Amino acid sequence: MTDEKVEIENITEAFDYIRSNVPDETAEQIIERIHLYKKPATYLKLECRRCGHEWTVRKSLKPKVCPECESPRLDQGVIKSNTHNCGTLEENIDEDGNINP
Repeated sequence: MTDEKVEIENITEAFDYIRSNVPDETAEQIIERIHLYKKPATYLKLECRRCGHEWTVRKSLKPKVCPECESPRLDQGVIKSNTHNCGTLEENIDEDGNINP
């Protein structure tokens, strides 16, 4: 093996480089140890219940806000108010001043 610096783009190139520059038995031992320490990446697909935005995260922790609507309550749906069905207080009062249900 030489002391030259080599740029390696991905793990496949690293394994090819090891196999071509290290004796076979030693190369396979090195590659096997790399596999032991290499943790698989975990990706989670998330959806904001507020705005419906979907995205993928690499870590397993719950994000603090939705990247689209920036709501911190991304796991809660939108709470709809009943005021549009009831009307305002003034609309519920008849001509005599009585409150209508």
